[in-house]
Amino acid sequence: MARIKLAYIGGGSTRAAGTMASFVHQGENFDGSEVVLIDLDEERLGIVKTIAQKMASARGLDIQFTTTTNRREG
Repeated sequence: MARIKLAYIGGGSTRAAGTMASFVHQGENFDGSEVVLIDLDEERLGIVKTIAQKMASARGLDIQFTTTTNRREG
């Protein structure tokens, strides 16, 4: 599958970790891609990023997770 850059607005929300789990579950479709988590709450962004990275790493996937509070950067 082609590498993509996916911007997830609300990346620090309570639903974000579940959405990241779905992305990781479909890992072959996202391998080599970047997921940008976008939210105003930096602390929660960090938590979701850490969870997502651990899930992807456990499956041996190459998915890059980045965060920003500025949606124009995403």
